[in-house]
Amino acid sequence: MKKHFYKLFLSSIILVILIISGITLKILLEGDKCEDNKEVESLKSEKLLSNFYIKQTIQESVINDNLYIDILEKDAFAHYNKDKPLLVFRYSALNCNECVEFGFKKIEEFFDDYKKNSNLLFVLSDHISEKETQNNNINLKKEKLGLPFENSNQPFYFLLFDNQVRHVFIPDKNYPEYTDTYLSEIKRRYFSNK
Repeated sequence: MKKHFYKLFLSSIILVILIISGITLKILLEGDKCEDNKEVESLKSEKLLSNFYIKQTIQESVINDNLYIDILEKDAFAHYNKDKPLLVFRYSALNCNECVEFGFKKIEEFFDDYKKNSNLLFVLSDHISEKETQNNNINLKKEKLGLPFENSNQPFYFLLFDNQVRHVFIPDKNYPEYTDTYLSEIKRRYFSNK
């Protein structure tokens, strides 16, 4: 009788251990699924944001591309040669500081001599100061260039050649690889021999 009781007791303990192990395993697997779901949702959100950014950049590029602006009418632009391409970084004092800093940082990475490079132009607006022009910086104060995208409150790059706006691009610190590609291609295509 003792042997039978001992076998029953041992079987009960093994059964309890198996049940606890099964419950623990189920909890762990569901926890992993939950983590996997969070990871999948995070990746979906990141992809959605990336797609939105790409769509916005393409839309603005199309809307603002090939527009003509007569920059020579503005005194601040008088000494720029309209017959050579200029890479313009257009920003406003009202833009987010991180966004503007990112745009400058990327220019600095691709153009070592950015402060004195005559192929680069930094155009600021909505900033009241004494100096309108200094080196390759132009302060429009409250004026605008007349581009539709200027109302978006985002800094952007574009190529200005023969008073024509080309290759509008919105740099975004969340997607630096796109900005790298843009600046690399602009530099290779328009400024590689300079």
